[in-house]
Amino acid sequence: MIESIDIMCRIWGVQKRRIITGRSGSGHEDGWPQETVLAKIREMRENAGASHGEREQRFAETYTDADALTVHRSARGMPEALASVLFVHYVLPSSYSLTVRRKSSMINQSTREYWRNIDRAHHWLAARIAGESNDGSN
Repeated sequence: MIESIDIMCRIWGVQKRRIITGRSGSGHEDGWPQETVLAKIREMRENAGASHGEREQRFAETYTDADALTVHRSARGMPEALASVLFVHYVLPSSYSLTVRRKSSMINQSTREYWRNIDRAHHWLAARIAGESNDGSN
């Protein structure tokens, strides 16, 4: 089961990276503007008098793979140490050529703790995914 969680996390990481950087790598062009949150609030305020159709966002589901969406939903509420290591391990692109030692220091964890937390994150996800499948069968 944990091997399948790793595969699911890899798919989630690729899609999460695309959500953050967009297709072009310069921002998520499917809905959120490049500007700051303040600009988004300003945009919402300016469109406050517009009809519902005019201020509605139209963009495709960001997680286009069922496994990525499952990981995203199952990771909600995950302890910060586990969520951090999951993000650094799967979302940071391999093109950065970051070693595990460097990744672990980025999130203030030892290398040993990093690998333990990857394992714990996999088990966290596996438990929630198994729980979801059991809930759906009732």
